[in-house]
Amino acid sequence: MPGDRNAERLRWAELSAIERAALRGKLRELYGRERSDEEVFDQIDVDKQRALLIFARRLKELGLWDDIESVLNVYGEGGVGFSFVASSRLLEVLLGRKDFTRRFARHRSHSAGFIERNRRRGSLHFLYATDKTPQWSAHFDLYSPASARHAFRHLLSEKLRRKTPGWREIKAVLWDDE
Repeated sequence: MPGDRNAERLRWAELSAIERAALRGKLRELYGRERSDEEVFDQIDVDKQRALLIFARRLKELGLWDDIESVLNVYGEGGVGFSFVASSRLLEVLLGRKDFTRRFARHRSHSAGFIERNRRRGSLHFLYATDKTPQWSAHFDLYSPASARHAFRHLLSEKLRRKTPGWREIKAVLWDDE
């Protein structure tokens, strides 16, 4: 995933076998489309392609990607996030993880929230709502609200200035050695 300013559209056939395997079976419901993963991936905007690959990679690193059953929506500019259908065990898994905290993680309209604990920048933030059916979403916070040192930066940047990171910024803070 090159981080250049004018990132080119990716093609399913050009993804690595590992990337295709990670996304296989998860994209058919994206934006309500009933198409193959390949068709959906090839047609979505570049920022969404890049965001999907960032989520797949980071969640695989955390051992959580297999609990994502289907991606419903994804965005990579003006924030990097996605909504999804999760396995019935994801809530229990996150409740038991020491590397996620519920502190400062729940938003007003959600039942629960979880923020990656030991990441000061580029922290993964899960939100869970139970209206009629369980609804999941996740996004990356450039500055972690769970870190005392970075909570002010989070408040200033994302809440007061309303500046949310794009996929390039998140990729850079997650894997700055690439």
